[in-house]
Amino acid sequence: MKSEYEPLPDNVISNLNRVIDNVGKDKKPKKLWMKYFKSHENISIISNFFWYYLCKLLHNSKYISIEEQLLDRIAVKYVELYVSVEANYRDLFFQTYYDCLAQAVFYSFFFAYPQSRSFIVSEEFMSNLFSMMSEEITGMPVCNLGYEKWSLDLGAGNILLNKNPSLSINRSSLPVLPGIHQKKKLLHMKYSPLVDRYMKSKHYEGYNIVSNWKIRYTMRNPKQREVACKMNSYRNLAMKTVENTRKRFEEYEEASRVIDNELLANKKYMQKVTNLMETRTKAIIEHNPREYANLLVSLRGQWPHFEAET
Repeated sequence: MKSEYEPLPDNVISNLNRVIDNVGKDKKPKKLWMKYFKSHENISIISNFFWYYLCKLLHNSKYISIEEQLLDRIAVKYVELYVSVEANYRDLFFQTYYDCLAQAVFYSFFFAYPQSRSFIVSEEFMSNLFSMMSEEITGMPVCNLGYEKWSLDLGAGNILLNKNPSLSINRSSLPVLPGIHQKKKLLHMKYSPLVDRYMKSKHYEGYNIVSNWKIRYTMRNPKQREVACKMNSYRNLAMKTVENTRKRFEEYEEASRVIDNELLANKKYMQKVTNLMETRTKAIIEHNPREYANLLVSLRGQWPHFEAET
């Protein structure tokens, strides 16, 4: 615990660019956002959160002191990062910061424990990581399915799409973090947890200037999350059905237009032929009725012949 942080694997650093998918579509803000996200302060935060979450997974009381040291480190680097970000850019940067930070820590576990990836990509692991990260950064655990929007194409396709739900979860390398979802919590908020820890460690005189305020909130339990997952699947199915119906209707309209055009073209052609025949017949009758009779006789040979029934 002497150094500021343990270096992250190279493949974690290289994959931090994928986290940018959680930020807007404009290239200029993304470039500035990634500048801060790849800064020395933030890399230290990612590394220390990796070890902090690992200690949490181990469920061992002997690591509590280490957890506190890690949080102290994170608090210092978080304040340094906050100060380094331009004042007019802070709202945009920190709006999705905890989400992107959780994804970066997820990458660290994914590449550090290849034999435990079936557990790491599980909903339980990502949900607890997402909730823990949001609580440490904002003071309130976020229990939505925000991790479903993470960029998980790590070179072999989307790792979640390749999962087989029937496979048993391999937890031989990493222990399981127990559920942290509870109901009807009362939150006393003054500063975010990391800022609060930093200010207490520095013994700032102005610590009590900010008034304490309370908020009561309800955590979504796993059953509600399961219902939400089903609703999302139903919603996606409904959207696909609507899209397929729209495509079929467009195909039907296009086919109808083609048929209508063909019928119109045939009608015009038949009208043209009819007019031509009427004009020719009228001319023949006026000039030589006998020639018209000869024409009818000549056409008789082209009429279909039907054999008489015996």
